[in-house]
Amino acid sequence: MPAPRGAGDAEFNVVPRDYVVDAIGYLSGIDESEGKVYHLADPDPPSTVELVKTLGEAAGKTKTFVPPYPKGVVRGLLESLAPDHELVKSGGFEFQTWSASFDCSNAIEDLEGSGIACPRFEEYADNLVAFYRIHPEIDDAGMR
Repeated sequence: MPAPRGAGDAEFNVVPRDYVVDAIGYLSGIDESEGKVYHLADPDPPSTVELVKTLGEAAGKTKTFVPPYPKGVVRGLLESLAPDHELVKSGGFEFQTWSASFDCSNAIEDLEGSGIACPRFEEYADNLVAFYRIHPEIDDAGMR
């Protein structure tokens, strides 16, 4: 699976929704949360390339090669050939190399001792692949 140049350095921050739901439920019920801002983010997110390789392993691929490509050239070709392609409309190209990092120290601190913590992506990638295999009819409409 190809990835744009720079994707090896870009954090791909994704967390399971049960972590978000549990964290919101807990944090909204404690006095310490008043006036605080929480980023319910992965404190150690994989890079885009690491994420692709981890999903490849979870899918049973023995080798996942992620060749870099020039993002601008591919985006330009895709825009000219298929301007309505979902990857163009969604901005998916940009997020593969978006250099953002989220400070989730408030969440980590206030969730300490609650039993609620963001799992590492590697810990639940198998579940994502298994769910998708059981439910191939589910598309990306929920992400729009």
